[in-house]
Amino acid sequence: MIRRAFMIAAALVPLVVVPVGVASATGQAIVGTGTKTCGGTWVGTLSFVPHLTKAGPPTSDEVVYLKATARPCHGGNPTVSEGKIFGRSESKQFGANLCATVFKASPPGGAFTWVFPFRFETVTWVPALALTNVSFPTMKVTTPALATGTVNFSSVGGTAVGSFPTVAATQSMNTVKSDAAIRSAGPGDCGSAGGVASLAIRAAGTTGTF
Repeated sequence: MIRRAFMIAAALVPLVVVPVGVASATGQAIVGTGTKTCGGTWVGTLSFVPHLTKAGPPTSDEVVYLKATARPCHGGNPTVSEGKIFGRSESKQFGANLCATVFKASPPGGAFTWVFPFRFETVTWVPALALTNVSFPTMKVTTPALATGTVNFSSVGGTAVGSFPTVAATQSMNTVKSDAAIRSAGPGDCGSAGGVASLAIRAAGTTGTF
């Protein structure tokens, strides 16, 4: 099966953990330990500012936001039911707002590097713990071999600090819409007047390890 992908490269940025939530006996926020994996029933969206469009005009400033609830969660200590994620990336690369840049055409497809000077996420846990701040070096967008399949956004090799620290954080998110639908002229899709403002995340197959 042929798959196409482009990489969104990003510089790691230093992050500061802000203690919040449940306090330990010393009065400090409890810091989760071990490895926490959340997957199966994610809900959330990836939002694009400006919107991704088919016609352009091309810009040299694109911001991508991730807002999601990751659940259920297992592993690590203490037990949590879910993690609420907020992420932000910003690209200064010319043409980063074009659908043709982000979603490569059906086979043979190709690869494209979308440069992000900042790519980071913050995870707030339920019940409350110290936050987890994650910095990913890249994000890969993979289109399916068949246009009826969904698009995948994935990251590996992330550095997490705070609760559940690791240097091997991963994340994989599938879109609700199919590749063909995203490219279409339907409302909220590449060929529409408004372009793609956001993409909903499919629960099935979406997971993250922090």
